[in-house]
Amino acid sequence: MQFLKNPPSESELSQHYDNHQGLIMQSSPSWPSRFLRRISLGRDLNSVLPMLKGSDLIVDFGAGDGSLSQELKSRGHRVFAVDQFPAGQWKNTAIPYRQLNLNGDSFVAADLIQEGSAPRLVIMRHVFEHLLNPSAVLRELSALGVQFVLVIVPNVQSPWAKRLGSSWFYWDPPRHTLFFSPASLSRIASLNGYRVTEQKCYGIDELVVSFYRRALLRPPHLLLGRDGSLGRVLINLCNPKGIISSLSSVVSFAGTTVCWSLMERNTGHTTN
Repeated sequence: MQFLKNPPSESELSQHYDNHQGLIMQSSPSWPSRFLRRISLGRDLNSVLPMLKGSDLIVDFGAGDGSLSQELKSRGHRVFAVDQFPAGQWKNTAIPYRQLNLNGDSFVAADLIQEGSAPRLVIMRHVFEHLLNPSAVLRELSALGVQFVLVIVPNVQSPWAKRLGSSWFYWDPPRHTLFFSPASLSRIASLNGYRVTEQKCYGIDELVVSFYRRALLRPPHLLLGRDGSLGRVLINLCNPKGIISSLSSVVSFAGTTVCWSLMERNTGHTTN
């Protein structure tokens, strides 16, 4: 596991989401991207959901734009969405939502109880790497009795992480504070009340979104066009939720950009 040097404090972290990049996380994807997103969500969920009953509560931990919550609801599951932004910004009003501080020492797993039920499954889809203290979160979930935790994170061992250097989109400092490999995910699970029962890697777009990140980091006067207008058009086209990056994800499937890990609670583990 790799760590961000000089990560922001918990009180400072929220300001790094109150910007253009933070708005993208909550924004809805374009309609072609929504179709491709459903395929991607199915890939992440199809081997997990058959283990659950329709009455089992699933928590979408770090719900973002609500795409995952909506997909779960459309499949007939009970869903409770939580994230750090105010409830007034949550657009999926048919799905219960609660604003919570998700970071380690301030996180209380009992806040995930909904209508008297603790979740059987907590899904952290591109969320775990944002947490300041993911170990504390896992310990809290284990103490609450959450049976399954599905963690999907960028894989720091992807060959493109090294080749693209600081332009690799999934570094995303300071919002990403930790960088995981399959082995480090297994390790953090075993230390905090869980064991990885299934794990795999697959590819999503790294090139288009890394161009997007690279372009955002360039000084405005270096953007293309007399006034930088062409550069801004290219940046918008390479939006992480845009059609080009979505199509690139489809053709990148054979890669190892993402690590998908299903963690099951170790009932023999005693939390401190």
